[in-house]
Amino acid sequence: MSKRAALLGFMACGAVALGAASAQDVTPLEPEAPASVEAPMEPASDETVAAAYRFDDCVRPQEPVLATDEKSRGRVTLAAEKRAVRQYNAHVEEANAYMRCIADEAQRDLDAYYQAVTAALEAEQASVMSDLGVMRDKLKARR
Repeated sequence: MSKRAALLGFMACGAVALGAASAQDVTPLEPEAPASVEAPMEPASDETVAAAYRFDDCVRPQEPVLATDEKSRGRVTLAAEKRAVRQYNAHVEEANAYMRCIADEAQRDLDAYYQAVTAALEAEQASVMSDLGVMRDKLKARR
């Protein structure tokens, strides 16, 4: 069990569903296609998070500085644009690998958390059943 699985207050904020990492993959650009970026969804203001979760096993790729052509004096040359698209596509591959990595790490931690909670639940239920059995035996002995 990971160190986070022992803490795991983060589950108090609700159920988490993980999709396959491939569903989150970003498609590389074709040289002529414009790039578009969507902002991530922000949680509703009335939502509270009981604890923070941190990814330890994966390293987020650094955003590249896209190539420019110094001789163009501010204009984008075809060669510079092609270099920038290649750099972007390489970054997309790194970002996709990172997203698969964090999804896998989160799933491992959720599995460990589920096992820990299930074991605690079963132990507590067994304890209550044992206590009830002892009480029943005491009541029978009084007869």
